[in-house]
Amino acid sequence: MRGLTRPLVAAEAKSISYALFAAEALGDYFTTASIVPSSRHLARAMLEPLPLANARVVVELGPGTGAITRALLEFLPRRARLLALELNPRFCHYLEGRLADPRLLVINASAETVGAYLDQLGCERLDAVVSSLGLSFMSDLQRTTILRELLPYFDEKSMFTQYHYLGARLGNVFSPGWEPGRSSVAGLLRQHFRSIRTRTVWRNFPPAVVFACKK
Repeated sequence: MRGLTRPLVAAEAKSISYALFAAEALGDYFTTASIVPSSRHLARAMLEPLPLANARVVVELGPGTGAITRALLEFLPRRARLLALELNPRFCHYLEGRLADPRLLVINASAETVGAYLDQLGCERLDAVVSSLGLSFMSDLQRTTILRELLPYFDEKSMFTQYHYLGARLGNVFSPGWEPGRSSVAGLLRQHFRSIRTRTVWRNFPPAVVFACKK
């Protein structure tokens, strides 16, 4: 029976995570930008390009119920710091209760305010940023503000990863901030990063493209 304990606990935690995520998505889909948490395949694709082995400070934007957060904590050094900015207070409460790790700082705030929190911590540079934000549902002003908040902390070694669901463009017209002619996620990233590599993750629901970007 002892050998069954860990799988059963993990399965229960996953079930709770999915139920909470689905409930919040039904209430405000344009904030969660998905109906289910990221799969382990998507999490792996988001983390593989990042320089995590010797990372000091990493930011995660929109961690949700922590599918990618858990993977980050597995790879980050003991002395690293992970700042997770999440707008949904129920997700923040869930993360704080489920992921008791001294490296993790969960902040209930909008991604547009990330620079202020980095300054409070005395951070001068970021090793990596992992974003699960629904950029396709945001206005150009919101998206540009977020990137301009982050880029002063980037150098030539810093990495930024962002995923975008395939087929999400059709849903853009129903988002509150949508405007005709608004730039695509790829177009937005090209405006701010000199190097962008893409990878399609088919083993995710829905399938997604991962953008790995360098300043």
